[in-house]
Amino acid sequence: MKVFRANGSARRPVGMLGWILQRASAAVIFGIATFHLLTVHYTTPGEPISFSEASQRFGTGLYASLWLLLLAAVLFHALYGLRGILLDFVKVVNLRALDWALTFLGLLVFGAGVIFALPLILGRPLL
Repeated sequence: MKVFRANGSARRPVGMLGWILQRASAAVIFGIATFHLLTVHYTTPGEPISFSEASQRFGTGLYASLWLLLLAAVLFHALYGLRGILLDFVKVVNLRALDWALTFLGLLVFGAGVIFALPLILGRPLL
């Protein structure tokens, strides 16, 4: 199904599911950011956190899971928003290619984030 705009261009509707998922990802981001502020910044104000302390926190399943969930939520929220902006302001010739490019970019950045978090989760440098 195509939706025609006033200027005559056509595009497929983004759909309600994407809209709901973007709002849900915003709620997840807000919740995890609040948890992070309360547990990290307000428990030891003004004191720098060492690698060993950060590694101890990330070594628990809770912090590692929250980090990966936050990374996934931020990436989805940002890339889905970018998709919406591109659909509104740029004439997208191939919507499927745009979706695949954004998916690939999201997976690439997610993989880089996992590699970044591995030393903290494992408690030692990778190399």
